[in-house]
Amino acid sequence: MIDNLKELGFSGNMFVTTREQALKTCEDILQLKMEDVKMQLITMYLSSQVARLRRFLDAERVWNDYPEPHFPLEPK
Repeated sequence: MIDNLKELGFSGNMFVTTREQALKTCEDILQLKMEDVKMQLITMYLSSQVARLRRFLDAERVWNDYPEPHFPLEPK
């Protein structure tokens, strides 16, 4: 999906509303609550993909809303 959005942007066919909706969707994805370890790994992957998309859509802005992983320090 990210590569398709980038291709759309490079070809000059991305509407402002599409860009704004993509940035809003990035925020919504990062607000998902994923507590267990497996889900935190998914969150880390999604965060890296969101960062990639955000850099393309708005390279000048800096975001600090990425979730921090909370892995257990001791195995159960």
